[in-house]
Amino acid sequence: MDTHDTSYHSTEENLTETMKTIFPIHILRLIQQISELAGKEGFSVYLVGGIVRDLILGLTNVDIDLVVDGDGLSFGALLAETIPGRIKFHERFATFSLYLADGTKIDIASARKETYDFPGALPTVEKGTLKQDLFRRDFTVNAMAISLNGKSFGRLIDYFGGRQDLNLRIIKVLHEERFMDDPTRIFRSVRFEKRYGFTIEAETFSFARKAVEQNVFENVSFSRLKEELLLVLKEKNMVPILKRLQQIGLWERVFPELILTGEILFYLKSILKYKESNCQFFGSVDYDLIILLILCHQANKNQVEDFMEKYPWPKNYRRAFRKFLSLKKDLPFLLKSKNIPLSCYDKILGKLPNEVIIYLYLISNRAKQNMIAKYFIKRQECVMAISGNDLKLLGITPGPAFKMILNQVRAAKLDGRIQTRDDEIAYVKELMRKEEIKCHLEV
Repeated sequence: MDTHDTSYHSTEENLTETMKTIFPIHILRLIQQISELAGKEGFSVYLVGGIVRDLILGLTNVDIDLVVDGDGLSFGALLAETIPGRIKFHERFATFSLYLADGTKIDIASARKETYDFPGALPTVEKGTLKQDLFRRDFTVNAMAISLNGKSFGRLIDYFGGRQDLNLRIIKVLHEERFMDDPTRIFRSVRFEKRYGFTIEAETFSFARKAVEQNVFENVSFSRLKEELLLVLKEKNMVPILKRLQQIGLWERVFPELILTGEILFYLKSILKYKESNCQFFGSVDYDLIILLILCHQANKNQVEDFMEKYPWPKNYRRAFRKFLSLKKDLPFLLKSKNIPLSCYDKILGKLPNEVIIYLYLISNRAKQNMIAKYFIKRQECVMAISGNDLKLLGITPGPAFKMILNQVRAAKLDGRIQTRDDEIAYVKELMRKEEIKCHLEV
């Protein structure tokens, strides 16, 4: 495939009217400003990538991705003078990002080509043509451009049959080495397939399997793999994506600690339903973390610890994994025992992050879910009326006994055995009288 031809394949299709229909008015105005500036300063500028794909599909995508046939950084600097925003340079790839006050992001790059020193490496970039720039992209449906220049404004540029593949609803790589150059494209191929209801073209699927079998992920950093995993977890069609990654053979190779069984997939569907319901019962939670805990459900202690240490998780995730491992010791008791008092739930769940409690809730049967919900409500309502000062007035010397007494009062209150402040004081006196705890009375 010749990527050195500098003349572009301009179809007869013009997407100007489609842009007016699909794009929000502020995006249309930005594109018009970009076009006018390019014409005034003598630059050839093109809208490229996902925004073109989604426009043809009738979807709104407001991430503006521009390729400049020439000096993209110079054009970016001129654009920043015209449209105020926060500027960020990416020196390694010679790209320029402009962040506007309304949240819009404009990415600008010179037309370039890429080479890879080894599979999984970050690319080395050098100046290229528009065709070479589009050829370096992952899939044909992402390798189209729209001219923003003069009389050709709105004209679709499609060298590699992306428009036809959109019509056929297939995901197709531009050449066999795409997955070898950047193995993370396998993740993207499956995400796009399930997000848009497309099908990975048969030859592309075989390229993906071949790349996995050749261990191309060995050179991909754990940080990049973690980011790809989190992108999967954010997809509405997460479960079909995970199944597809299994079919390709990727899941077992890349995440051997995480066993995907029918039971775990069922729990994942449950958390998606919970998330879609926008339930605030357990408060604001991190759904990515809950999903990771579910994925670890059938992993043993060593596997969870390996998964925790291998990837650069934030501190709150690591704490949740440790609490999760602690909880797993108590799971047989919690899931199988009947008539467990709320105070017992409190001993086990009282200091767990909400994400770990939701994990337990999701893997429990309906009766246990009702008990966990009841405990959570009662825990929020359970406010102690007495404090250490009251214990002092009762003649108890400050020390370890304080915590023991207050914990027992809290347990009795959770279980509904006491209600009022007077009940709490009477209960403390009863504990002292029966010597169920060791108290040191002042002389």
